[in-house]
Amino acid sequence: MSPKTIDLPPSSITFPERCTACGEAPETQRTLEIKKGIDLILFDFQSEVEVRILVCRSCGRRRKWTGILVYAVLVAGVITTGVTGYMKLDNEGATPLSLGLFALFFAMIYFARNRLEGWLDRVLLGVSGVTFSDSGNVRLRFEEAALADEVEKMSSSRQLP
Repeated sequence: MSPKTIDLPPSSITFPERCTACGEAPETQRTLEIKKGIDLILFDFQSEVEVRILVCRSCGRRRKWTGILVYAVLVAGVITTGVTGYMKLDNEGATPLSLGLFALFFAMIYFARNRLEGWLDRVLLGVSGVTFSDSGNVRLRFEEAALADEVEKMSSSRQLP
């Protein structure tokens, strides 16, 4: 399994009529959200493009529940890290441990807001959105080069001259 990245216009992206994860008959669609811009924890200045992929019911359900579980673990980690860092800061002042916990706290929030969805899509569905260019092309990363080649071939036949 070798990963491959392709750049395509979003209006021409065409996926084969099978689940991108397992190859079964597709029963539903999943939206990949591709973001570009700056994200500060309280404010974001981002643009977003959505690309729909086909998935079977089993893979869609697995992606949904794995995402919920990972978010729950991440929220528990953020709360624990924040409370522990605050208690350390309150009891002992600013120690390297308390400052490190706060840095970890903000890194976890950043990861959850910006990278988690794409990472779960790539691991569980085999495709994720990376970014999009100013010219409008979308960069997709596929875990299997064969699927990327097929999508690229199908999409290039839909592009307008």
